This record gives sequence, structure tokens and C-alpha cells, in this order.
Amino acid sequence: MYKKYLFMKYAECGENLSIGQGANISIEKESSIKIGNNCDILGMLIAKCGSKITIGNYTTIRGNSVIGSAEGITIGNHVIISNNVHIYDNNNHPTPPMND
Repeated sequence: MYKKYLFMKYAECGENLSIGQGANISIEKESSIKIGNNCDILGMLIAKCGSKITIGNYTTIRGNSVIGSAEGITIGNHVIISNNVHIYDNNNHPTPPMND
């Protein structure tokens, strides 16, 4: 029940939201998370640096999955994201150019 309270406090949530025991949310100021109607969240949502995560209606994010945004991620309606999937909108660590 506490996990659902956190989601309701920090995200804009639609009707019939189901939050699993392993679910978690992390959001910085000026960032936003919007979750549609009839969604099941068992993974983690992370919004940093003024970013935006939008999740459509009837979408499921399974356990140990992570959606991490530094700019913006949109997931549509009727989507199932399996267990242990990580989705990021950047790699957060630049690689040096290769020398030939």
C-alpha cells in the first residue's frame, strides 16, 4: 500500500493502477511521470534532470525492469515490458573516439 501511495504522490496516475511489491519511483524536481489507466507497474521508474516519462493505458512493466529518463520516454497503450528490461534515453557515459 505504501508503494502505491508513493506513486500517487509523485506521479500523475490514471484509474485502476496496480503497483507490485518490487515497484519503485524516483523523480527529481521539474521532472514528471504520467501513468495511464489500468496499468500494472512492478519495476522502477526514474525521472532525472527535468525529464518526462509517459506511460499509456493498459500497459504492464514487469519485475526488475527499469525505465530511466534524462530527457523523455513515451511508452504507448497496450504494451507489456518483460522482466529485467532496462530502457534509458541516454547512456550517461561518453566513450572516447576510436583512434585508427
